Amino acid sequence: MHDTSAKIKIVQTIEFNLNVLRLMLGNSNMSISEKASEKIIHHFLTSAVVEPDEEIESALENAAQNCKNNIIEPDDIIFRTGLNGELPVPMGLKLQDLERQYILQTLYFAEQNRTRAAEILGISIRTLRNKINQYRLEGFL
Repeated sequence: MHDTSAKIKIVQTIEFNLNVLRLMLGNSNMSISEKASEKIIHHFLTSAVVEPDEEIESALENAAQNCKNNIIEPDDIIFRTGLNGELPVPMGLKLQDLERQYILQTLYFAEQNRTRAAEILGISIRTLRNKINQYRLEGFL
């Protein structure tokens, strides 16, 4: 696909998914910064991903959970896979923030199946339940 048409498709996908998130979260004030949009566009223009729709949806859903002041910033955007299919490890996050993102992404991947998520994470279901309760109290869920 030509870069210009690919970029337009990515921008449209971002806008569509942001509108869906606004409706799902009941938050019409949710927005994405220009730099965060540029990060998404750059990622998919330089990666081997042919159909970015699902990954953009996933990245925006996770970013919406982690953003501050209803604005999705570049640091809130984490892709499921990097350029070579590896899981990216964001730099500059506190370990507890990285752990929370990893646990929530694993729950999403396991389609909210706590038993499966706990198996993937290598922790007990009880530990996972305690983490989920903690995140709920902290306002992340």
